[in-house]
Amino acid sequence: TPAEAALFGRSLSWLSEWYAHPSTLVLKVTALPEGYPAGFTFGAGTTPNQAQYYDRGWCFCESSLSNLVKIYDAVLDLALLPIDDQELLEESG
Repeated sequence: TPAEAALFGRSLSWLSEWYAHPSTLVLKVTALPEGYPAGFTFGAGTTPNQAQYYDRGWCFCESSLSNLVKIYDAVLDLALLPIDDQELLEESG
């Protein structure tokens, strides 16, 4: 909606604060889900972005900002966690 677009535009100018602040935790999702984009729904006239994480400009920017100012364990790459889908399902169910 136009109201949502306006709010999104306002929020963009503050996003770097989250990534550059030394006291926030950053969770990076650097891997696309297996089989992506199959099984996902996209709006009419849009196409899924299938670029890898570090090939995307904003992702590279937020990752760089975070890594510059945070201690190493405040920036987590979720794709590197050693938990498989089955383990996660068993723990949550």
